[in-house]
Amino acid sequence: MPLLSEKDLCHTLSNGWTVAMTFIHLAFWEKYALSLIEHWEQEGIVPQFSNFEAINDGLEFVTAPVPPEVAYNLALEAMTSIDQKIAMLPEDLANTIKERGFERLLFRYLHRNGHIEQIETEIGLQQR
Repeated sequence: MPLLSEKDLCHTLSNGWTVAMTFIHLAFWEKYALSLIEHWEQEGIVPQFSNFEAINDGLEFVTAPVPPEVAYNLALEAMTSIDQKIAMLPEDLANTIKERGFERLLFRYLHRNGHIEQIETEIGLQQR
C-alpha cells in the first residue's frame, strides 16, 4: 500500500468516507475474514448470514473519530494477519472454503483492490 500523508488520510472520497475511514473498513473486514477462518479451523465451516451493508453502516459510526494514522496502521496489520493465515492454511480447509462458496475470504485482493484503487484515483497518487 502507498505511504500517505495526513492530508491524504483525511481526504473525503466520493462515497463520503475519508481515506482513513476506508482503512478502518479494510482492517475490520480483514480481521473478520481471519476470525471466520480461525473458527472454521476449529469447528468446521458453518455458513452464517451477515448483512454487510448494515455492518458497514455501523462501522461508519465508529471509524470517524479514529486518528488517520491509526486507521492506516490497523489496515496494514489486519492485511498482514490474514495474508499470513491464508498462506499457512491447510490445503484441505482452503479447498473446502472454496467449495462452499467462500473463496472471497481467501482472495482478499477482491475486496482490497477496489478500495485501494479508489483511494489512489481520488487523491491523485498516480500523478505523484
